[in-house]
Amino acid sequence: MATAFDETSVDWCVSMGLSVIKVASSDINDWFLLQKIASTKLPVIISTGGANDKQIDDVVKFFTNRNIPLAVNHCVSKYPSEDHELELDQIDYLKSKYPGLV
Repeated sequence: MATAFDETSVDWCVSMGLSVIKVASSDINDWFLLQKIASTKLPVIISTGGANDKQIDDVVKFFTNRNIPLAVNHCVSKYPSEDHELELDQIDYLKSKYPGLV
C-alpha cells in the first residue's frame, strides 16, 4: 500500500504490484488523481482529514459507483495532536453513515 500524490505515483503503485492505493486527505478533491486511481480498479483507502461531509460523500459515491472497494479512514490534520483533538467519535459517525464500507 502507498499514498499516491500524483498520477505518476499511481503508475508506480501499479508497476510495484501494490494491492491498495491510499488517497491523502489533501487530495480528496483532486478529481484527475481520483480518476487515475479508479482506473486501476485497486482497492482504495481515503483519509478524511479536513474534508467536510459533502466532500467525503462525493468521493465515496465516486468509488462505490465504480464498484471499487473502499475504506474510509478518520484522521485529523493536526500533527502532533493532543488526545482531546482526535475526535474519535467520528469513527462511529463514519461507520453509521457508510455502513457498507470499512
